[in-house]
Parts: sequence; C-alpha cells; structure tokens
Amino acid sequence: MKSPTLVAAIIGVLVAVAGLIAYSLMAYNLINVSFKIQPNDVVVNAANLNLGTLSPGSNGTVSTTTTIKVNQGRDYFFALVNTQQLQEEFSTFLVTITFSNSTQTTTITLGWPNAGYNDTVYLAPNTYTLYITIQYAVYSNATAMTFSGTIVELGYN
Repeated sequence: MKSPTLVAAIIGVLVAVAGLIAYSLMAYNLINVSFKIQPNDVVVNAANLNLGTLSPGSNGTVSTTTTIKVNQGRDYFFALVNTQQLQEEFSTFLVTITFSNSTQTTTITLGWPNAGYNDTVYLAPNTYTLYITIQYAVYSNATAMTFSGTIVELGYN
C-alpha cells in the first residue's frame, strides 16, 4: 500500500505541473514597448513680430531676437513662405537674420526687392542668437488685409 504522504506529494507535483501548463497556455502579451531616443537636430524658439495696423504707403522696420540650439552641424535651409500674399500688399519686404555665437556670425537676407526667397547656412553645433529685422513698405494702393502666420521656415535634408 502506498503511503498517503507519497500520494499527496505526487498529486501536489501533478497539480503544480498542470498549473504551469495552464499558465503557459493562457498567457497573453499585454504590453509591448519599443522606442528610439534621438535628440532633435535643432531646437527652435520661434520669433513673433507684430507689425501692427498698417496704412497704404506706410513703411518701417521692426526687430527682435530669438535663439536656436543646433545639436547636429549641417547646412540649414531658410525659406521665405507665404510670399504671394505678402507680395500683393508690400513693395518691399526684407527679412534679415544674423546668426551669432562666440565663434561664428553669419547674415542672410530674404525678400524683395533684391534678395532671394531662400538661403542655406552651415551651422555648427552651438547655441545661436538670431537678430531678426524686417524692413517693409506697403503699396500706396494696398487693399484691406489681415495676416498672421509663418514667414520664414527652417529645414534641412
């Protein structure tokens, strides 16, 4: 005759094995995670300028500063955007941006007349102060218009 302790031990082992089999048969993947951490190539603090209420024939200059932090040295592309709307109302619209840090100072001018609509600048890793000036002249026959939006975009390939 078998000992009750031995029978209980065998039953206990069988129950444990059955529990493991049941657990492994009923397991589901509940949460999967994947990610890649990559710092931004450039961190931009956008500048905001308000030209105020303008009258036909008016002109002026407004300036501001902002910063960008370049983490990846490369050629950065600067483009004047929304030019069609602006060209209809401004005879002159020049955006001058000077990039400055302890080792580099570079200036670009975008707009019309006599400047292009885009430019490329190599920026090495560093934090740059951007000195931004907009020079404008409103056509004397300008129509009523309201504008609020981006005028210069920064990008890279």
